[in-house]
Amino acid sequence: MPATPEAYLDRFQNVEQADLSIEEARAGALSNNLNLQISLLDPTIAAQSVDEEEARWESTFNLSGSLASTDSPTGSRLDSAQSDFARVEPSFDIPMRTGGTVSVGLPVTRSETNNEFSTLNPAYTSDLEISLTHQLLRNAGRRANTHPLRIAAYNSQISSANTRLQVIQQLSAVDRQYWALFGQRQALVVREEEYRVAEAQLARARRQFNAGSVAQIEGTRAESGLADRIDGIIRARTNITTAQRELKRIINIPGLDVESGTELVPTSPPEPARFRFDRDALAAEAVDQRMEMLELEL
Repeated sequence: MPATPEAYLDRFQNVEQADLSIEEARAGALSNNLNLQISLLDPTIAAQSVDEEEARWESTFNLSGSLASTDSPTGSRLDSAQSDFARVEPSFDIPMRTGGTVSVGLPVTRSETNNEFSTLNPAYTSDLEISLTHQLLRNAGRRANTHPLRIAAYNSQISSANTRLQVIQQLSAVDRQYWALFGQRQALVVREEEYRVAEAQLARARRQFNAGSVAQIEGTRAESGLADRIDGIIRARTNITTAQRELKRIINIPGLDVESGTELVPTSPPEPARFRFDRDALAAEAVDQRMEMLELEL
């Protein structure tokens, strides 16, 4: 502790200060608050889950091929001793949201043989093949097959509601902490004024004691009162530091982090306004519009 009360008061005179309006505090929270940055990633992650479920109904392209060559002795000229066979089949699989799958393929084949009685040598074939497979009982129907997609969509809405809730909560926290800091700084002004009054009272009590008009106890009481005022200033300074540190944590503005020694000076004047609320209407609005209620509903 400083040797004298005046030295304690003077230690805060040369501290670097930064002016901060309520709008700047809100903008800083929206841009730099770490809780908000985490919450803003949740809707993106949830949207990826929706995309993943929607990808289950994307068509797939397949390509298969085979090649065979035979060379074997035969006992008849009617059989081929040597033959070559090639097959290429491109196809599409188209899943249906009702649970079925449509397959469209176009197999192309080429066969060649050394059989002298073969009429087509080499021979080519190409046929269009379409097939449909579908469940008739279990897992049949659009509702059963789109269940994971609906759940992912609900989770995405929950994530968006949580993000909006975090924005509302952080902006509310900024406002509360900003005005808490404003109030603590105003309380410090009052405590310093009380200190100056107590200091004047002590000086007056000492003069009166030296003049013999009052007893020594009056000077002791004045000293005790001055000590109480110093204690009040210390408590006010502590409250300012606590409120300031919490506000710095919320807004997280570069250069004004919680470890910086810069004092925040609120510059926005308070503008109190009186509101009269209809209790039933206010409760109905809360049930209808609050993000926590939307999250529970989803």
